[in-house]
Amino acid sequence: MSKFVFRAGLFFAVAGALALALGLFILRDQLLFGREAIHTYGKVVGYVEREGDKGPVLTPQIAWKDANGVTHRFTAQIASRTPIYAVGQPVEIAYRTAEPGKARLTSFWPRWSGSFITMTLGLTFLATGCMLMWIYRSHRRRIAHFLQNGVPIEARFLYALTDRSIRSGGEHPWRIVCTAPDPATGGKRNFKSEPVWTHPSTLEQARFRVLLDPANSRLYQVDLSQLIPAEDCV
Repeated sequence: MSKFVFRAGLFFAVAGALALALGLFILRDQLLFGREAIHTYGKVVGYVEREGDKGPVLTPQIAWKDANGVTHRFTAQIASRTPIYAVGQPVEIAYRTAEPGKARLTSFWPRWSGSFITMTLGLTFLATGCMLMWIYRSHRRRIAHFLQNGVPIEARFLYALTDRSIRSGGEHPWRIVCTAPDPATGGKRNFKSEPVWTHPSTLEQARFRVLLDPANSRLYQVDLSQLIPAEDCV
């Protein structure tokens, strides 16, 4: 398993932590706004059409009057393919007296969706990154265990399999199958390597070192460290 897995995990973890921090910042901003804002009602006066990721979307425009009778307008921070409010429909809003032009809708989704979506993505990315790094570390500990404690036997190339469960750049890696006498039974036994990008034709004459777990010979590790570069391991 290459360091790419660890780097990918680190990237996801950092991106997730940043997204989570951003989500918490948005949540804090909404909570502070809710404490300071004045609540009133406005009316939907129309929609602004803009281009979204998958076509045009509509954003409602709200008009309202402050305590002095001055009319203000703002464009809500939500968008949809179809109108979510009828024109003329009253909606509850909140605003700071110092910034009446930055009023906000108070309904649940417009108010909390930003922090909810950002924090959910952040937690997902963070969990994915931690899992990838844990998988990489566990794999490295497993290899270290076999290198330190494994019982070595010599095996010869038998054939190669295409690992179709993994794909990169339209290509699949290989798994080398080698064979050697089983020390426990004396019979022939096949051993399958981890996925590698090295073409198996370069390994047909090679001799492979297989490390058996001294406590359970059914567990093993095909050691390819002397035959292929580390970056060719998946």
